[in-house]
Amino acid sequence: MSNIIDIQQFLVGKTFHIPPYQRDYAWSTGQVDDFFCDVQEALETGSGHYLGTIVLAKNGGQSYELVDGQQRLTTLALVIQALLNQLDPTDSDFIANEAILLRNGSILKLDFGNNASFVEQLFGGNTPTPTSAGQRKLQSAYRFSQERAKALVDEGGIALVKKWLETIKSLEIIQFVATDTGRAIRMFQTVNDRGMPLTAMDKAKALLVYYSNRYLSGSLDGDINSSFGDCFAVFDSIREFVASPGYRIDNIARDTFTEDDLLRYHYLAYSHTLALNAADYNGTVRTVFDGFLKGSLKKLCQQPADLKAFISDYISDLRLFALSFRQLVSETATDERLYRLFVILGLAARLYPLTIRLHQRNLLRTQLPNTSIDLLHCLEVCDVRIYKTRGTDPAKDIGDLSHRSRTATVQEISDGLRSFVMWFMPDGTFQNSLSQDMYHNGALTLFLVRNEEDIFGAELDHSTMFKMVTDKITREHIIAQTPNWSITSQGFTDETDFNNHLHMFGNLTLLSRSDNSRCKNQPTHTKMTDPRLYARSSYIATRQLVHQYGPNAGMFTKTDVLKRTQALASVVMGKWAIW
Repeated sequence: MSNIIDIQQFLVGKTFHIPPYQRDYAWSTGQVDDFFCDVQEALETGSGHYLGTIVLAKNGGQSYELVDGQQRLTTLALVIQALLNQLDPTDSDFIANEAILLRNGSILKLDFGNNASFVEQLFGGNTPTPTSAGQRKLQSAYRFSQERAKALVDEGGIALVKKWLETIKSLEIIQFVATDTGRAIRMFQTVNDRGMPLTAMDKAKALLVYYSNRYLSGSLDGDINSSFGDCFAVFDSIREFVASPGYRIDNIARDTFTEDDLLRYHYLAYSHTLALNAADYNGTVRTVFDGFLKGSLKKLCQQPADLKAFISDYISDLRLFALSFRQLVSETATDERLYRLFVILGLAARLYPLTIRLHQRNLLRTQLPNTSIDLLHCLEVCDVRIYKTRGTDPAKDIGDLSHRSRTATVQEISDGLRSFVMWFMPDGTFQNSLSQDMYHNGALTLFLVRNEEDIFGAELDHSTMFKMVTDKITREHIIAQTPNWSITSQGFTDETDFNNHLHMFGNLTLLSRSDNSRCKNQPTHTKMTDPRLYARSSYIATRQLVHQYGPNAGMFTKTDVLKRTQALASVVMGKWAIW
């Protein structure tokens, strides 16, 4: 059932509940500002304003589960509370509007689910400590609403605030009400929150619930909602983690990384005998939803037992895969090898599905027979040699291995990765690459960190690498890129010869960003003899340059670049050898 009603009609007498499977509050203050603009427009034009659609599932009596529209309705509650805060609690308008818009007696009309206690404290004038990304967004949205409400008082006094409350009551929505959650979610497939477009993850959940309702009498509704609820929480948790100083993982921190990437990564590491062939190694989000999921469900819909088995397996595996993804990322906070792989090297996105699956199966640390290396190292070798040094993305081999990774043995995975590396980056090609332009090699920072460890005689611990990252680790040209002195004095025949050697391994070292700024364009003599420059660096290899060349008046020539290139290349070849 659906009808167009105003907010007052919508709210009176009802209590709304946010179910645990829903994603957490996600609106930014910019979207809250858009909401204020909607009300402002309705106030200025004196006409009704369409606020959007709300999908409800009737629980019984006047209690409803909020299936779609929670972002909008939550923001509405925050704004109303902020406006009411400007009125005297004894004011008749305050009493009436609180009863109409915000409360049923002593309880809020909108039960905020997992955030109920937090919101009650906010509304009570307290400053609770948020414990999740959703609570931080709730707090920001409420503070923003309070500031806007106070600005209205400054602009037009309490009378203007009352006009705003009256205008809010006249805003219009389309209300969809179903008799149960399953039917409500089927309605939800065509509904879109303002400013929060439906993701493929949303649509996948709705599609699975539809098939559960249509062909399985809703028997899997709860499991589907629970699994996807965990996936939404995992995504929020991962995004928040990688926003922390020192833990940025570029592939995840990028603005374009969404819940849909999680869905796609899982698809690329999933296989099931009842489903359509999931072997598209370049599978997009559309592939997952329109091809794989829709196709598999349609294929199985007339076979209830097989349909149920597939859906149960898919949602269970998706949930475990997502939880493993979160665990893998969060362990970079304590595990130096994972920190090196994800934060310093920046593991190629193509390797994520396979890496997550191996972590889920507890195989990453499994040593290969008769060796001292494990699959985690094999993945690092693969990334270093092919994705970073060769700089290409040969997708099929890794894609095929990822799709088989749910059941493949350690030996099969090891053999697959080894063949992949030997085909695309054998030793001769790798050796040759290390003597060319290294400045633009995605693994350069890790290579130079490895050189630090080689000099130090042990692998760097987590705290040392964390400090490197938070100090803004940078790549430094020992002989400056734009020298203001004669390059022939350092052994180069001409500008072409200089440019051919400028980005070579041997002319590169590590510095913190602040030290790099001080060294910018300085002659090598100055860098190596001034106690404020290389001598104060936290990097052993950079300080070592001072001891090697400082006593010799800071002379560092083309010959030294070539010698150092050979030495560094030898370190890299040894560390990332084919097993």
